Amino acid sequence: MADKFLDIKMLGEKELQARLKKIELKMQRKIVKGAMKKAARPVLALAKILVPVKTGRLRDSLRIRQWTGKGGVFGTAIETGTRRDLGIPGWEKHFYPVVVEYKHQSFLRRAIDDDRELIVSIIAREIRAGIESL
Repeated sequence: MADKFLDIKMLGEKELQARLKKIELKMQRKIVKGAMKKAARPVLALAKILVPVKTGRLRDSLRIRQWTGKGGVFGTAIETGTRRDLGIPGWEKHFYPVVVEYKHQSFLRRAIDDDRELIVSIIAREIRAGIESL
């Protein structure tokens, strides 16, 4: 059994958690990161449908990004492009995607909320497949 393990209690899969604990931490991370990236794909697709379109730059700039931080913490996010990607001048006071998300449309939140069950099921399925492939 691995001394350290990733906690996936949020999936509600006790059997899966027990199986994951038996794997080396490095392999756990690889399996879970892959699962999170696959689960983000339908969220990205729905966000691109829900985002309001004026020029299409915001929609076209949406992408999946994975990151690793201090202490082995990692995550997956749907990200918008930079000011330059979106054609927003440096002197502009507001960052357009933030205004759209928090003041008007909430397209990212809706994409996550609408796909919540699908996200969890994809993560669980992919973790299970990753463990079984070892």
